[in-house]
Amino acid sequence: MGLLKRLRNNLGYRAGYGTCPHCGDSWAWKPYGDISYAAGCGVMICQECLQLPQLDMGRIITGLVNYGWPPDKVCLVKQAIEARNHG
Repeated sequence: MGLLKRLRNNLGYRAGYGTCPHCGDSWAWKPYGDISYAAGCGVMICQECLQLPQLDMGRIITGLVNYGWPPDKVCLVKQAIEARNHG
């Protein structure tokens, strides 16, 4: 990881910003979108990751579990990522 990227992420963490569960970059400096997993609910993913043809589901699920997401919502996110990756 580049020095500038690490510095920006550290500044974002200290300011209380969350991170993309796919790449770990701080919302302090990256635009984001989401993957909808239920009506009106979605998980925020940075635009850079959303442009990838395939998302690493394991990385996202691990990130959400580490953030304290409940298992039922993690399961819904997993289904949404599977649909996106295969759709």
